[in-house]
Amino acid sequence: MVYLAPTVSSNFDKLLLSYMNTKIQPISDAIGQEIINLDHVSILELDKEKIISLFKHYGILLFRGFDVETDIFKEFTNLLSTDFINYAGGAFSRRVINGDETLLSVNDFKSEIKLHGEMYYQQTIPLMLWFFCANPPLEDGETTVCDGRQFFNEISSSTKELLNKKKLKFTVSISKEEWQKKYQTDNLNTLEEICQKSNTHLAVKDDQSIMIEYICPAIIPSRCGKYQVFINSL
Repeated sequence: MVYLAPTVSSNFDKLLLSYMNTKIQPISDAIGQEIINLDHVSILELDKEKIISLFKHYGILLFRGFDVETDIFKEFTNLLSTDFINYAGGAFSRRVINGDETLLSVNDFKSEIKLHGEMYYQQTIPLMLWFFCANPPLEDGETTVCDGRQFFNEISSSTKELLNKKKLKFTVSISKEEWQKKYQTDNLNTLEEICQKSNTHLAVKDDQSIMIEYICPAIIPSRCGKYQVFINSL
């Protein structure tokens, strides 16, 4: 889910386009902007500061028509983001790409993933996500994007009241083999340290399987602090 910022003026858009040799248009009536390559420009040649400005205004950007493969994708994202995190504690079995633990497959085409907040079942979450489609499907395969602020505004008053009063509790039982793979360690002391840092309650059973429990609010403030948004892992 992403949070929308106010729409920028057409003059701002035209100024950006004059620098980027691209066409920019809304992804939909309500969310994001699509940046379309008009002149065979390398994605690495796009003006970094202009991309940042667009992202700050629109919250989500979709790049089309650029010649990109995995190494270029990684180089491009490294220009614009820092402090990438790995997927330790993640709910899905994701494949590491090219030995980089911060570059992962989504689900290897095995199942649909429902709308969710990425890793919102634990305290350490990514504040920004990058997606790269290496092999577009012939049909379906879309990624759902939701505006958490709009979602909150459209739920009923009684549901808002309930979610503001009650927190969410995520509970899961994990076998020894599964948690060692999920948390990328076979050391219980290391696992305890990870859970403590994430405010996650850990209970270890006799067979060294575990039960973890994480409690968090369903309604959180937006980044700017002005709005309430609904976002969690469904």
